[in-house]
Amino acid sequence: MLKKVKMHLIHHKNAYIFFSILLLGGFITGMVLVEQLETSEMNEYISYLFEPMSDKQEYFKIQFTMNMITIIAIFLMGFSLLGIPFISFFMFTKGVQIGLSSTLLVLTYEWKGILGIILTIIPQILLDLVAYYVIAIVAYEVSYTLIKAVMKPNNTIRFKKLFSYCMNDLLIASVFIYISCYLKVTLVDYLIQVFTKYA
Repeated sequence: MLKKVKMHLIHHKNAYIFFSILLLGGFITGMVLVEQLETSEMNEYISYLFEPMSDKQEYFKIQFTMNMITIIAIFLMGFSLLGIPFISFFMFTKGVQIGLSSTLLVLTYEWKGILGIILTIIPQILLDLVAYYVIAIVAYEVSYTLIKAVMKPNNTIRFKKLFSYCMNDLLIASVFIYISCYLKVTLVDYLIQVFTKYA
């Protein structure tokens, strides 16, 4: 299993580096954008981050549905020539969201904000990001294959075989999303309560 993961990382090294740069660029942009927010907007955003879950089952359904729609959209966009710019923009915006949230926590809670990032933000986004990386990489490859086929008409694409190959990654991403959503309504919800109580 570990050998397969290692081979996967080596084979897709350039794609991982590319998406990581986009994520980092988005993170830095999010940090800068915080300066443009009013105090009331910052407080509203923080309140949204730590809003208590009144109905965990409903929250789970909403989170799972939204994330599944997202990864399916990324997956399908890979089968178009617009796949690469769409996926790149998506990864960049995820970085913006993470950078914005993290910076707001530090500005609001000072050094305790770092603890808040570790306890509340990282557990929420970690498995989501794994799922996004998995599906983004396969969608990126498919889109790149299509672009090469357009540039070289003699190349033939076996869509059925390609689609079947991609479905494995879609399934893996879906499993990560499910686990992530479950942790959000259990572990993360508890950690948020602990942090807001003692921060």
